[in-house]
Amino acid sequence: MSELHKRTNPSGSVVYRVRWRQDGAYQSETFKRRAEAVEFRGQVDAAGQRWPEGWIPHHGYAAVAASECPTLGEWAERAILSRPKANDRTRGAYLRQITTHLPAELRAAPLDTITREQLGAWVIDLAERRKPKTVRNVHGLVSSVLNDAVDAGLIGRNVSKGLIASLPSAQHEEPVFLTPDEFAVLLAAVPPHYRTFVLFFARTGTRFGEATALGVESVDLGRGTVRIDRAIKRTAEGKFYVGSTKSRRSRRSLTIDPTLVEALRPLVEGRHEGFVFRTERGDRISHSNFTNRVWYRAVDAAEPKIHKRPRVHDLRHTHASWLIEAGVSLPAIQARLGHESITTTIGVYGHLMPDADREAAEAMSRLLGD
Repeated sequence: MSELHKRTNPSGSVVYRVRWRQDGAYQSETFKRRAEAVEFRGQVDAAGQRWPEGWIPHHGYAAVAASECPTLGEWAERAILSRPKANDRTRGAYLRQITTHLPAELRAAPLDTITREQLGAWVIDLAERRKPKTVRNVHGLVSSVLNDAVDAGLIGRNVSKGLIASLPSAQHEEPVFLTPDEFAVLLAAVPPHYRTFVLFFARTGTRFGEATALGVESVDLGRGTVRIDRAIKRTAEGKFYVGSTKSRRSRRSLTIDPTLVEALRPLVEGRHEGFVFRTERGDRISHSNFTNRVWYRAVDAAEPKIHKRPRVHDLRHTHASWLIEAGVSLPAIQARLGHESITTTIGVYGHLMPDADREAAEAMSRLLGD
C-alpha cells in the first residue's frame, strides 16, 4: 500500500507526500494540501500501486504542450557517449547511474519541461535512500548533462544548480598509516604465497591495478628497477583487460631496494612473460577476491596487536608516510607515486610534514641572518 507522510520544509511550509513502490523502485508525488494527497493516494492504490492513468508526474491531470526537445534520458545518453575525455568504462558507469538513480518519469520527460521542483523532489527522495557522496555524485552527473543541454541551446538554464547545497558533506575515508613494526605484524599474518605481493605495495607505493598488471619483462633485478606502464582496467561491460596506466605521470620507472629485489627473484627468474603476481592457481589476482579472502583475514588476525584496520590502498599511503619520515621531498614522492599533480600529493600527505614551515623559517634565518 502507498504511504502518506507530512513534511516540513526548511522554509517552514508543510507539504504532504505520497510514496509507493512501483516496478521495484519508489515513486512519490508531493501536495500542498492534505486532502489532495489523500485523494491521490486512493487513486494510486486503486491503480495497483502505479501512477494513475492520465496523471502526469509532478504536473497532475493537465495536458502539456508537445515538445520537440529530447527527453532527459535520451539527452543524457547522447551527452555521456560524446564525452571524449571519458573512457568506455567511465561512460558505462555514468549511464548506469542515470538508469539506476533517475526515476522513469524524469528520464522520459522532455528537457524543456523539467522543473526545479521536480528535480528537488528527486534529490530529497534520493537523499533518504543513499549516502551523501552518492547523492552528490549523481546530482553532479545530472547537472553536467543539463549544462551540456544549455551549451547545445536546448534549454535556457540548468534548473538543478544549487539543489544539494544544504545536504550533509560527503564523508571521506581517512588514510590509515602503518609504522614499520605494525606492517611487520600485518605481513606475518598474510599467507606466504601473497607476502611478496603485499611487500611490493609497501615498498613501492603502487596502485593495485598497477601491481597486478606488472609483467616479468618489466622487472630488472640486475638494475633493481621495475617499469610501471600498464594497469588492469575494466570495460563498461565489466570485463577486465590490461591497459595503459592512469595518466602520463603514472608511467614511471621505480628503483627497488635489495630486500624487495631478493623477494621478487623467485617470482621472476626463469620466466619471460606473464604476470609477476598470480594466485596459487596461476591466475590474475582480482581485487575483490584478494581483499575478501586474503587481505581482511590478515587484518582480522593483526588488528588485536596493531589496533588498526587498513585497506590495501593504505599501503600506498603508508609508503608515502615512510618516505616523508625519511626526509624525501614531496616532488620526489609525487614522481614515485605517479601523481599527475603535486597538488594531489600535498593535499593527501602535506599534513605529515608539520615541521616544514619551521624549517623554512630557520633556512631564511641562516641565509639572511637574524
